[in-house]
Amino acid sequence: LNRRGTALLRYLTGDRVTLSREICPHCGRPGERLIPTEGSSYAIRTKDLIKVKGTLINPAVVMEALASKPEIEEYQVIITKQDPKDPYSQDRMVIRVATRRQEKNELANRIIEEIKNVSEVKPEIEFAEAKDIYNAEVVTKAIRFVDQRPKVI
Repeated sequence: LNRRGTALLRYLTGDRVTLSREICPHCGRPGERLIPTEGSSYAIRTKDLIKVKGTLINPAVVMEALASKPEIEEYQVIITKQDPKDPYSQDRMVIRVATRRQEKNELANRIIEEIKNVSEVKPEIEFAEAKDIYNAEVVTKAIRFVDQRPKVI
């Protein structure tokens, strides 16, 4: 494969990248190169994105925003429906947060703003105990992102 074939292959695998013809600022190489459109230096695959309220979001970006806050002990992002019995009802993003801070309203407002900025979806915040979100005695690995929406066939 030449460089153009590689670009097509990355397109077929679902990577979220753009094709740039500018000179590389790092090595100075001219010619085409693929640049990730969002996230870290690794490409985002479209299969990793999920649709919430009609908007494609990257769960990794949401979790990174929550993990970067030192006042959050534990967190869990839950995607569900307004009416769990109706698979066509509005989506909800609920973020369960455990913190030792006394002023929870201010923290909730900051979380809502930051998640809205990175995902364009306004979440609901629920405060819980850290052991209720992740208990190392029960499960070995924390489940940070849960999609509880019913699958529509």
